[in-house]
Amino acid sequence: MRIAICDKNVAAIENALGSINGRSIAHCYTTAREITEVSLRAESRLSKLLSAKKNYQGAEFYSTSGGTVANCYKGMRNATKIKIMRGSKDWFLVSVSRAELWPNQSGKEEIIITEEQEKLALEKFSYLFCVKGKSGGYGSYRYERVETPDNTCDNTCISNG
Repeated sequence: MRIAICDKNVAAIENALGSINGRSIAHCYTTAREITEVSLRAESRLSKLLSAKKNYQGAEFYSTSGGTVANCYKGMRNATKIKIMRGSKDWFLVSVSRAELWPNQSGKEEIIITEEQEKLALEKFSYLFCVKGKSGGYGSYRYERVETPDNTCDNTCISNG
């Protein structure tokens, strides 16, 4: 399955959702509008990682429907899990499956990027900091990169511990 998430494919998207959900509607994705909203959230999260839209292609976004419910809710509930993938210009619905959630679970979302996108994201954020010495844990230090007027890097130490 590879359906572009756009207005002309509303029927195809809703048919794909309906074939998986059956009669379940309460905690499931049922409309193309909901899938469009998921793609907008995915685009927003991707824009925080990568600078240029030309680098978005190949990213994947997984989303499971279903919010939190009251503790008195009994039994498992049906939900919808979708996978969308970023093409050169649009997001595409790649897979739809059924998921089951326990009362204490809610839907979740996860973005998966390529190795090249990871390098670009790290490059984007490397302007913000330099890491020296031990990383993580008690007593570690974070160094903040401060740009000086002559465009050199002055590392200022900030203790985390």
